[in-house]
Amino acid sequence: MVRLRGTSCAPGVALATACVLRPPDLRAVLPRGLAEALERARRGVAGEPIEVLLVAPRWSDVTGLRIAGARVAAMAVEEPLPPAVALDVPALGGVERLLDSVRQDDLVLLDAGRGILIGDPDGATLAAYQAALSGSEPRRRFHLERQHLVARTLDGREVRVQALGREMGDLAEAVEAGADSLVLVAGHELLSADVEDDAQAQTLLWVAREAAGKPLVVLGDLSSVATSALFAAAGVAELTLALPLAAGDEGFADAMAYLREAAAEVGFAGDVPLAGWCAFGDPYARALEATPLMRIVVVEADRDGMRSRSGSHWLDALAWEARRLGVPVEIEIPEGATDLIGHVLALGASGLVVTPDRVASVKAAIGQIDVEERRFVLEDGA
Repeated sequence: MVRLRGTSCAPGVALATACVLRPPDLRAVLPRGLAEALERARRGVAGEPIEVLLVAPRWSDVTGLRIAGARVAAMAVEEPLPPAVALDVPALGGVERLLDSVRQDDLVLLDAGRGILIGDPDGATLAAYQAALSGSEPRRRFHLERQHLVARTLDGREVRVQALGREMGDLAEAVEAGADSLVLVAGHELLSADVEDDAQAQTLLWVAREAAGKPLVVLGDLSSVATSALFAAAGVAELTLALPLAAGDEGFADAMAYLREAAAEVGFAGDVPLAGWCAFGDPYARALEATPLMRIVVVEADRDGMRSRSGSHWLDALAWEARRLGVPVEIEIPEGATDLIGHVLALGASGLVVTPDRVASVKAAIGQIDVEERRFVLEDGA
């Protein structure tokens, strides 16, 4: 994969086969697909025209050029100044080392608006661009069925219920049950860290599409989740990356800088906001003064720990820290601990994380809880 830069002469994005022009011997350098299209045209056989990206040293080589059997999708030229004519396809000028870097028949991705040309792009780069540029896939859809409504307590508090997805089968079940969003943990089947970046990008893009407009929260770090996978999914879904809270301000700042640099490198114009996560009872950073977080997610909670005095104090302190930062706390409710939902909501949790098969029952349980009443009980017993 080769990445070149130039000056935008006509905006737009194109993905096409390179047709490298080295005048005057143009016929000898026709792309294989175009040569086949010309042969079909000569024999009178109908066929779809091949899309080509013209690559040439001078603007005079490409301006007004028409090639039988081909549709010119874009142009890239080494000469720095565009001609004094209007261009009707995306075009880059002033691309240094263009003819030395792009080969005949290469697949080329050109983003003229950002001045980027990528020759022989890998699968992850293609996935990120295709996702970001797809105007037909809304990142958020509205589900009107009753099970998709946000759960409310008796005293009117909204409590979002997220589904914890680890396996492929969890996805459809979570969406059908009405989960408000999906939490993916890096290292499991839905987001394996033991695959190539391209494969991870394709999987996460599939997850984002199958989520049917539900927001995604990815729990991991930049060593377990490829930026190409994040950018691919962020183009079609609301995606948040949750990093370990223990990373602190410095770690979060480094991650944000890395994401910005990676996005600029591949021309991704979207956004991957950050959240924080920690395991229940673990030490966590209390000095995230400079980091804008979307939420704090608590996982690996257990029933005994949640019921204990030390566990209650831990959650109360974390919820206080979250209120200071102005972000919600969402905690995993383990199986068999549904009766503790009121307890954790009274301590300050504003959202719950459960397995997909328990989304509906947990939403129903929330509707029977008065958080203020539970809070009074806690304060009286303190």
